[in-house]
Amino acid sequence: MIRLRNQHDALIDKTVLTGFTVTRIQNPVALFETGVLVKQSGPQKRILLDNCAFNSIQIPKSKLFDRFVYTHSPHGLYAELDLSIQEHIPADELSAGHYKQEYHNLNCWHVADLKCRIVRIVGYLYGTYGITLDVSTIRIRSIEINRTFLMDFEFPLYERPIVFTMSLLSPMLRLKERNFFPVEHRSDVIGEQRRIPSTYIKDSGRRGIAVKLYDKGTQLKEITGLDTFPQCMRFELTLKAPKKVRDYLNSDLVSQLTDQRINQCLNAFITEHILDHYPSRLRQRDIYIEKLFRSLSKSGDRYWRRSFLLDLIHQENSSHVPFLLSLDSATFRPILAKTFSKRSRSFRHDTLDSLKTYCANHCRVFLQGDDSRLRELFEKLLPDDAAL
Repeated sequence: MIRLRNQHDALIDKTVLTGFTVTRIQNPVALFETGVLVKQSGPQKRILLDNCAFNSIQIPKSKLFDRFVYTHSPHGLYAELDLSIQEHIPADELSAGHYKQEYHNLNCWHVADLKCRIVRIVGYLYGTYGITLDVSTIRIRSIEINRTFLMDFEFPLYERPIVFTMSLLSPMLRLKERNFFPVEHRSDVIGEQRRIPSTYIKDSGRRGIAVKLYDKGTQLKEITGLDTFPQCMRFELTLKAPKKVRDYLNSDLVSQLTDQRINQCLNAFITEHILDHYPSRLRQRDIYIEKLFRSLSKSGDRYWRRSFLLDLIHQENSSHVPFLLSLDSATFRPILAKTFSKRSRSFRHDTLDSLKTYCANHCRVFLQGDDSRLRELFEKLLPDDAAL
């Protein structure tokens, strides 16, 4: 059975490598015949190796890599090797006929696994095609770094905490939202059936960073056909350009990559660009709530408590980001005590009770425990013993 082996470490998935060179081809005639070596007519610039001239090497996708490119570009020699996780499902489970595919990518790589894959590719190319590859200076063009974890509830119940978390991402990153919506689920925010994203993405485009938080369980179900991990979530940081790789990992050389650097990169990103923005967001929220309490309570409106909640709902519906996750006593008692310091304790207690009663009858979204789910999400994103 498929098992999630690591919920703590930052791991590697899809990686694009460059900086390698082909140093020898044993039997070019045979490779021309099979189409692995390609020579085009015309004035195109060719690669000359062992008295053999060719335009490109085209090797089909294999179990070790997704794409192999070796050709001339307008800027010179272009080499690219695309890798991704392809963990095979045991033969006895495949024979049961439940799975749609023979592999999955639930469990990703440590750095040693990536380097081992490169060594295997070198051996595969030499043994299968007689191509000798020099990978001494192989570099990372782009890399996906992720952390996968199991949650207490199924993914759709974390919609508001996830939206709130993604909204904390630093404006300095200049990320644009780009979500996917394959899952149908009922939400109490607007009280009607609507689609819940299974993948939340923020992408900086050509600036070279993408952040993704998504329902790994649903993705696995689509691959395997089995609902094995309904509560599985993955946070993913993609460095899409060599400069970003160097900025975040200190070097783009595979030889200098370590598990420590991978973990430091992801943990520092989560801390700096998400968690560090949380306290200031809470302060902004509390200041607004205090002002709203004061203005509405002095307005003479008999139903000012209802107007207060309607204002919070309007804030969320207009910005599409939760302004208040939960109407809990721990949050509101200090605010009420500060705002209505000259009123009796029973008045403050009755105010909180009336707000909860209205929520229970009209906007239960504030009573569904999203604050506790946000805390759980933060704990899984950055475990207590994760080293920065």
